Amino acid sequence: LHFSELELVGIQRISARRKEQEQVRREATEDLAEDLSEGEKGDAIGELAPVETTKKKFQRNFSDLTVWSDDNKEKKLYIVLIRSMAPSTLNQHRSVAALHHVPTKFPFVLFDDVESDDLPKFKSIVARIVVKFPRRHDSQHFILQDITGSKIEAISYRDNVQRFDTLLQQGSTYTLYGVAFYVSWGPYLFRNFGHRLELTLATRTVVEPFHLPIQFPPYPKHLMPFHEVLQQPHKRFIDVIGIVIHLAPLEHIGGRPYREAILMDSRWDIIVVGIWPELLQRNALRWVLARENKSIIIGTMLRRNKLHRCLQTSDHSTVEFDPDHHTTQRLQTIRRSMIQNPRSALINNYLERRRAYLATVVPDV
Repeated sequence: LHFSELELVGIQRISARRKEQEQVRREATEDLAEDLSEGEKGDAIGELAPVETTKKKFQRNFSDLTVWSDDNKEKKLYIVLIRSMAPSTLNQHRSVAALHHVPTKFPFVLFDDVESDDLPKFKSIVARIVVKFPRRHDSQHFILQDITGSKIEAISYRDNVQRFDTLLQQGSTYTLYGVAFYVSWGPYLFRNFGHRLELTLATRTVVEPFHLPIQFPPYPKHLMPFHEVLQQPHKRFIDVIGIVIHLAPLEHIGGRPYREAILMDSRWDIIVVGIWPELLQRNALRWVLARENKSIIIGTMLRRNKLHRCLQTSDHSTVEFDPDHHTTQRLQTIRRSMIQNPRSALINNYLERRRAYLATVVPDV
């Protein structure tokens, strides 16, 4: 129905993505070369183991909608939510990228329900801005999360960058009408969605603040197993969950405090996460207790370091200790086993192999 505009958006998107891809590849190569030449130990090796709008009154009471843990419940509540919103929530004070008729004909979707064989298509969504990246190379990237906890990468290009940079604020929730879904082809800032989609914030996209008292999930829906983490490219952001089985002594790298935690996932795979000052100092006692109690943690927006084959905390990272997540049941069984039998030999062997690897890529280790 809107093929001509989709086609135009697609052409602009492909052109911008190609330019961006070359830039990212160039920067990644330079970063790796810099790591090799300077030998900065910023990570550990973990790959040895395999406008405010006028508020409207709604007919329904949403005060008891607090937890989203069941897929059917998620979808039913989402249907109730959308029926309550349309079209009475729209008004002349809305925040829009272009002041034209609101495209209410675009259906609302959850990220995981979009079929890739029926794209590109304009859809509408309700989403929270989890991360807002700085503008660069005539584009700006955002990480969005829907009410199920599923994430997607959203991108604005060229003339739309300034508009959406002003409209969308990190940590806020919005209704977005008329966003263009595509099958993504990289380079990706973030790739842990359970799907291969991205969306474009287009000229026709309408943005409204979301005011319903709906609690979004505190944790991501999709968490990447460690064996998949090892396959990710340099600098990719990843969400993981694991048991803290070892905490290395405190170090200072370039004058900054740094510590390494070894995590184990539900497959008994192991990876090292380098923790930098903000998340280290804020949670100093919790990290020590996590080592003693073999705590389960969720780390979000951890960044992959390809040279050292590990993850590290970033400016966008969060760490949650002992989370109430649907994937923790299997980990609790492993945690109890590790408490009863710490498997010191396994950990020591892993640390020796790690030191041997670091010696081959980082001088003076």
